[in-house]
Amino acid sequence: MMLLSGSIGPWVATVHGQNVQPDSLRIALIGLDHPNAELFAQRLNNPADPSHVSGGRIVAAFTGASPEDESIAARVTAVTAVLRDKYGVRIAESLQDAISSVDAVLLLGTDPSLRLDQASTAIAAGKPLFIANPAAASLTEVVEIFKLAEAANTPVFTASPLRWSAGISELITAGGGKTPAGVLGSGVAPFGKAGPMVFGESIHLVSGLISLMGSECESVSCVSSPQFSTIVGIWPDGRMGSLVFKHEGTPSFKMSRIDGEPGTEQKLLADPTPLLREIVKFFQSRQAPVSRNEALSIYAVAEAANKSRGNKGTAINVQEVLKTSGAPDAWFSPPVDPSSD
Repeated sequence: MMLLSGSIGPWVATVHGQNVQPDSLRIALIGLDHPNAELFAQRLNNPADPSHVSGGRIVAAFTGASPEDESIAARVTAVTAVLRDKYGVRIAESLQDAISSVDAVLLLGTDPSLRLDQASTAIAAGKPLFIANPAAASLTEVVEIFKLAEAANTPVFTASPLRWSAGISELITAGGGKTPAGVLGSGVAPFGKAGPMVFGESIHLVSGLISLMGSECESVSCVSSPQFSTIVGIWPDGRMGSLVFKHEGTPSFKMSRIDGEPGTEQKLLADPTPLLREIVKFFQSRQAPVSRNEALSIYAVAEAANKSRGNKGTAINVQEVLKTSGAPDAWFSPPVDPSSD
């Protein structure tokens, strides 16, 4: 566990038994085909950047991609050159090589079908791990990642940049901090390259929905056509959230809250810099800013929507989906009150 020590001067982090100044935390980046790979290196490794995020540097990287088409292969080649030549990042020959001498791991990449194997390697090495959304190709795989993390006592954090977007913050502020009575979201979300539709780009808007409405969604229904999909979630107190996706075009999202008055709509811009700050704080403290339950609820809603979509819009119970995917009951049971004994 990371401990804070020292009463005078900058604090020192203890990582794997060694004292490390926070700016020298060594980070491995996996998945050079991801749109944020170069941006994260720029923010972390260039102190002169206006959006510089202090606390660590990317010192090693691994391709971690399946270049099944020329555009991905070209992107990997270009990002590899930038990280190596501009930011001084060592390009590793394998995943294990990349994480062997670092303190933490950024798992990016655009192919969620690779996540489970890659995450397993980082977790087994005991490295604090951030996983970009979508965290895996199915809820079952996301559950397995958290099981492995619990068994190894390795902290894992996964989230969408939208959770810290200015738009989400404005929607929370608009309600005075109160949970919305309802939420309407819309956007463009092409089908994912692996897993069901809702494990593609639309997982980001599902994340925004859970951020605003809470992780206790009770049931989900989804109707779909080749061009559009609509997801409706119901919460136990009767609150409702609805998301409408167009499947063709450049990903973009909007969301509004409904509180009995005209809704406050916000365009959600996924600036990854606030997320990167949270990631570095997580690497330093080993305390995830998003709980396991919240993370799993996002994927459970997405999985329930996919099941409903294949079942002519029938409402699907979210807790049943979690159980079917192997999530232990203990993860979702309320804590025992010692005073009740």
